[in-house]
Amino acid sequence: MERFVVKAAIEKALNKDTIERLTQKLLAYQSRENTRLPVLPAALKDVNKPIENIVSAIEQGIIIPATKQRLDDWEEQRKALETNILQEQIAKPLLTREQILFRFERFRQGDPSVSAYQRNIIDCFVNSVYIFDDRFVVNFNYRDGDKLVSLQEVKSSSLAEYGAPHSHRSCKNERYFFISKNI
Repeated sequence: MERFVVKAAIEKALNKDTIERLTQKLLAYQSRENTRLPVLPAALKDVNKPIENIVSAIEQGIIIPATKQRLDDWEEQRKALETNILQEQIAKPLLTREQILFRFERFRQGDPSVSAYQRNIIDCFVNSVYIFDDRFVVNFNYRDGDKLVSLQEVKSSSLAEYGAPHSHRSCKNERYFFISKNI
């Protein structure tokens, strides 16, 4: 059963078109996922401007006791912002398109007969599997419409290799295998 579900996941979730759509969505998602990181460089720019103004005033000979204190305060804020930027970048590094595609390709190249590979594919791409007397329903962890697959199509796949479900009903009824994708 697991190998059949893994094979269905590979065919439906790891084909070129789906990988391209998922890659685009992941790139878009990670760019908007971190709400702090885009704000921090703007805040750093806002802190750098007064520092430049104070340094310019010092260069022109305009120095009062409060100037040094204000410069130190702004420098502290700049260091804190620079540290926060680095921490955010380290905590959630942005993946490149090539890195995402490489990861998907590694999924595609696994051996469906290995249980660790089956577990990875199922954990990442399969939301749920429902087994009925007359059909399977596999829900994937992405959404791109639902596709109804007839029992004939399932029989022509490697379902027989993994064992078909036993039905107590008459074979005259046409049966269906549903592949439904969610997200």
